[in-house]
Amino acid sequence: MDLIHISGNTYYFNTPVSIGAIIEDNSAILIDTGLDENAVRKVLNLLKDKNITLKYVINTHSHSDHIGGNAFVESRTKTTFYASEIEAVFIRNPELLSDFIYGATSISELKSKFYYSAPTENVKNIKELKEKFRIVELSHGGLLKNIDAELEENKKQINILLSIIEDHRPDTLENIISNIMKESNISTIDQYFLNRVPVMAAIKYLADQKRINLNIEERRLIVR
Repeated sequence: MDLIHISGNTYYFNTPVSIGAIIEDNSAILIDTGLDENAVRKVLNLLKDKNITLKYVINTHSHSDHIGGNAFVESRTKTTFYASEIEAVFIRNPELLSDFIYGATSISELKSKFYYSAPTENVKNIKELKEKFRIVELSHGGLLKNIDAELEENKKQINILLSIIEDHRPDTLENIISNIMKESNISTIDQYFLNRVPVMAAIKYLADQKRINLNIEERRLIVR
């Protein structure tokens, strides 16, 4: 694992899920902590070897692959973590994320380290920070240099999802979700519930835009 310079005082560690760093005057601010303690342990060791102290951690969001190392960092350094007000709730109470994905108290398939991390106690609202940053999140595959192309690809995939929903009308909500899962080659329980979330968000968007209608017919939710 290496500490790779981006520009100015910004760096990243080339871990499976990239961990960012702002380093100045022999102190570092970490951006996320990765999936588990394995990667962030190496990060802390590398900082120690370079005589760089950890100032605090900024969590971009509450997904387990970005906060999975929080508990280890907290146990070793007693540092402070910062996140947005809403994300901080999930970081302190990580079981809520898998419950949210499932829609109730979650099933075991959504309790792996990919969906559930140990709680982080010392999380504060990022608005309390006096320092101001322009945070650009690192991609899972390292430094993303062409963000415009990535945004366009994301827009393309969203439009494909919207088109699938509209093209399969009228049909039951269950059948539409099933068709999308087939298109995406989803075959596991956890991936089903994970991918169901953006599908429901897309249906909400289309309904708000008056592009589809939702009705209860014969005790089934119909998308028209």
